[in-house]
Amino acid sequence: MKACIYIGTPCLDWCRKYFPDKPPGELPIAGKEWCAYLLDLCSMLGDIDKLYIVDCYPAERLSSLSKRSGYWSTKLTYLSPAFCPSPTELLQAQPRIPCTLEEGLLLFWGMPLPKLTVPEDLLRDLRPANPAAQNLPAGVYLWRNGKFYECACPLHPLNDIENYFELNFTLLKNPGIYTLPGYTDQKDQGIGRNITILPNCTLEPPLIIQDNCYLGRSLTLTNGVILGKNTLLDDYTTVKHSVILDNTYLGSRMYLEDKIVCGNRVIDVHSGAFVDLQEEFLAMDSRRKLFDRFRVVSIPIAAILIISLLPWFLLGCLFKTWLDKVPFFHLLFRVYPKCWGVLVWKTNLVRVGAKDPDYAFRFLDRYLLPYDEKTLEQGDVYYQQHRTISMMVGVVCRSLLKRLFQLSEPPPDAPDELPPKFRSSTPTAETDIEPSSASESDNAISTPPK
Repeated sequence: MKACIYIGTPCLDWCRKYFPDKPPGELPIAGKEWCAYLLDLCSMLGDIDKLYIVDCYPAERLSSLSKRSGYWSTKLTYLSPAFCPSPTELLQAQPRIPCTLEEGLLLFWGMPLPKLTVPEDLLRDLRPANPAAQNLPAGVYLWRNGKFYECACPLHPLNDIENYFELNFTLLKNPGIYTLPGYTDQKDQGIGRNITILPNCTLEPPLIIQDNCYLGRSLTLTNGVILGKNTLLDDYTTVKHSVILDNTYLGSRMYLEDKIVCGNRVIDVHSGAFVDLQEEFLAMDSRRKLFDRFRVVSIPIAAILIISLLPWFLLGCLFKTWLDKVPFFHLLFRVYPKCWGVLVWKTNLVRVGAKDPDYAFRFLDRYLLPYDEKTLEQGDVYYQQHRTISMMVGVVCRSLLKRLFQLSEPPPDAPDELPPKFRSSTPTAETDIEPSSASESDNAISTPPK
C-alpha cells in the first residue's frame, strides 16, 4: 500500500500567518516535525512501502527528514507543489501517484494528526466519502478497491495557533503511539545531545531540551517548556509554559509565559498577537556613538596584525593555490584585508550581532570546527550580548594561534575543544530518499517500531 501527505487546505492559513518562513510539514510539535509523526504511523502500520509528500506552500521542501529516512522502512518521495481542491484532482495533477488504487492509497489530507491507542485503530472504522468533494475537511482517507473512505478515528485538533500550542504539551505529557525526541527514559522529559547547563539552573518537568542548547546561569524552566535545536537562553531568564523553536536566542533577565518564540518573533498564544523584535535597540546612548571603547582598542590591535602578518600574507599570496587549504592561511586571506578597514574605523574587529555587515573575525573563529551559517550567527549574537575587551582580544589570538600549526581542518565530529552550545548540522534536500542504515540517521529521534 502507498500513502500520500497533501498539505494545501485553507485551514492552514494560520500557519502561514505566524510562521511564514516555515513549511507546515516542518512545523515542530513537541520538538518533532509534524510529517515525522505521520512517518512514524506509516512505519508502524507495516504495509506502507512508499510515502508521497506534496507541499503546496512556496517554502523549502521537507529536507529535514531526508537525513533521518533510515529510521523508517517507508521510502519518501517529494512531489512538485500543486493546489488541488479535491483528492480526484490531486491524482490527476500528480501522475507519479499510482492511479491503480486496488492495492490501496492512504491519504493524509490537510494537516491531521490521528489520536490512536494502537496503530491498527486507524483503519478500524471506515465510512464512505466522496473523492470529488471540494475542500474536504482535514482528515485521513483511504482508497481501496476503487472506493473512497474516511477513517473515522479521532484527531488531535490543529486549526489555529492556540490548538498548536496546546498540542505541544498534550504530546509531551502523553505521546501515545508516537515517539518524542531525546534520550532520557524519564516520563515528561526529553534531553538531546550537546547540552550546556550552567550552575543554579532550575529545570522542572515536563520539558524537552533538544540538541545543541545552552542554558545560562540561574535559568528557570517550569510549568512545561519545549526548547528547539540550537537555542541559547541567557543568564537569569525565566520561561514558563512556552515553546521556543529552533535557532532562537533569548537575552538575559527575560520573563516569558504562555508564549511561542520563533527566531525574533514572539507570539502571545491567548490573544494571537505577535511582535517581531529587532536586534538593535531603537534608542542608544549618543555618547557611545562618539566614543566606542571596543573600536578604540581595535585600532592598535589591527595595526599590530597588519605589521606582524604581512610576511605571512605575502607568502600566502605567492603560493595561494596550495596554502588556501591550510586553516591558518585560509583565515588570513579573509581577515588581513579587513584589518585595514579596522584601522580607519570602518570595520569591526570581531562581528557584533547577526546584522553586522563589515567585520574581520567572528566569535566562532576561535574554534577549528566548521559551522553552518545559522550557528555562526548565533555565536555572533552571543558575543554581542557578552563582549568585553578581553573576549575580543581572546577571539583574535585564539583564532590565529590555534590554526598556526594545523595543516588541515579536523572533521566536523572531532572532539578537539568542541563548544556544545553552538554545534549543529544542516540537512540537505533530496527528491527521492531511499531508506539508509540506522547508523546514518539522526540519533535525536527514537526509532519507531516496525
